Amino acid sequence: MLDISVDDTRARRMLREITTRLNRPDHLLDVLAGKAHEYERDVFASSGHGSWAALAPETVALKGSSRILVDSENLLDALTSSAETVGEDVEVRAPDYFRFHKHGTGRMPARNPAPDPDGHVVDDMAGSLLDAITEGR
Repeated sequence: MLDISVDDTRARRMLREITTRLNRPDHLLDVLAGKAHEYERDVFASSGHGSWAALAPETVALKGSSRILVDSENLLDALTSSAETVGEDVEVRAPDYFRFHKHGTGRMPARNPAPDPDGHVVDDMAGSLLDAITEGR
């Protein structure tokens, strides 16, 4: 008869560490908030991934810049620096005027400052979260 003995001490320790991380999700929610902020910075840097209408020449002349949705930087700051955990969710709160940019007005085209991320971005977020769960990063 063949007797095989396996030392599972390391595996049990890893599982305890993972359980601890899952029971105290603050760090995990911070990871997601950071990824959401990173995504928003990319949205602004790429003019809504190329989907935002260009500013009218009059608007560029008036504000002295062609940066879309960035005038006072309040909107960008709100979407890339604030995050609040509500239960098991991460919420980034946008200023009230966010909706005017998202839906447009009679004088301004719609330029969604927070479009839904595509599958690649969601996969990246999920991978970062998995790393935080399994490796504590």
